Amino acid sequence: VLTLRKSISLLAITIVLRQASRYKDTYDSEQSCVLAMWRVRQTTLIMISLVALCLVVCVGITLRRGIKLRDPVFRDGEAARRLLALKRSDRFSSNSTMNATENAGGNQSQLTEIITIQPDVTSRLIQRQTFVRKACLLKQRPSPSPKEMEYVFHNLIVDDKHHFIYCVVPKTGVTSWKSTLLVLMGKAKSVDQVKHANVRSRYKYLDAYPAGQERQWRLNNYTKIMVHRDPLMRLISGYNEKFSIPDLNRPYHAIHGRRIISLYRPGANSESLQSGTDVKFEEFVKYVLAGHLDAHWVPASTRCQPCYIDYDYYAATETADTDSVSILRAIGAPQSLRLPHSNEHSKPMNITQYFSLLSRQTVERLLKLYEDDFLLFGYDVPDVGSLTAWSD
Repeated sequence: VLTLRKSISLLAITIVLRQASRYKDTYDSEQSCVLAMWRVRQTTLIMISLVALCLVVCVGITLRRGIKLRDPVFRDGEAARRLLALKRSDRFSSNSTMNATENAGGNQSQLTEIITIQPDVTSRLIQRQTFVRKACLLKQRPSPSPKEMEYVFHNLIVDDKHHFIYCVVPKTGVTSWKSTLLVLMGKAKSVDQVKHANVRSRYKYLDAYPAGQERQWRLNNYTKIMVHRDPLMRLISGYNEKFSIPDLNRPYHAIHGRRIISLYRPGANSESLQSGTDVKFEEFVKYVLAGHLDAHWVPASTRCQPCYIDYDYYAATETADTDSVSILRAIGAPQSLRLPHSNEHSKPMNITQYFSLLSRQTVERLLKLYEDDFLLFGYDVPDVGSLTAWSD
């Protein structure tokens, strides 16, 4: 900026002096000299305006660069640039599922210079991102509508201090993630002291920003995080939390439970219709397939739209304990900050216990509903025959 300013100033002085010299030689009368000085003044004002404009442009470029340099991704200089290059390359490709962990060779040592974690974890995170990108290219789909994208923006937590965006997907250990992020944002001292982590007003979401450039700039420049889970396990977890424990979620019993029983249980007794607390899994599934998609069981790909928002990190609930270490370091979290244990991370479930009650046709419809989640996140689609005890 200083060099440019000096150059422009020197050029302006040279032009003014040349103009003055020219007019001095040309005009001899007093009136002509006045005219010459007026023209010199006009030339000077024009040059000053040009200098001011150049300064404004240079300051704008410097400020923009400074904001970018504060991003944790760029803060570590050359090592961070190597990480970005590796993340964007296709060297870490996955041929099948999210659990592929090919040896990255010499590139792995470059990653561990930045994030001190097990090499296979870093490789796994990069493979997932590559896998999602390729899956999106393979499966052509219409672009989401503005209403659908507004729904996605409603689910994206933004932290302008640490420059990250986190897509909230219930039943993926989201309470643990939110508790950790509250500590990182300085809104809690430790994850053990966090209460009411799921209160929406404690966070700023992307839909709170003006539509247009402010949202898009953050999507382009911030580190974006999404957590996914086996879609059928997530469906069962949503059912268990909201309907299998009578006194745990009374609002769900009142809003959804009563409706489910009235719709799908002919001859239901008055107590069930009044309380809505004894919803059966097969009734719940019929309700879901009828289009009643609550946040706790709507497909994760619908909530976050990974084919239209290029997330930097995809963590899985099944490997959250190790995935989170890498991701938290990448967004500037201190070494001491760790994701607290969640029941969602390790709770065993016997999937056939639930799906053996369903018809083959019902299971096929469920698999179709969660088709994108299976495809994009690399989960194996289960065999329908192994899940059902009988067919239509």
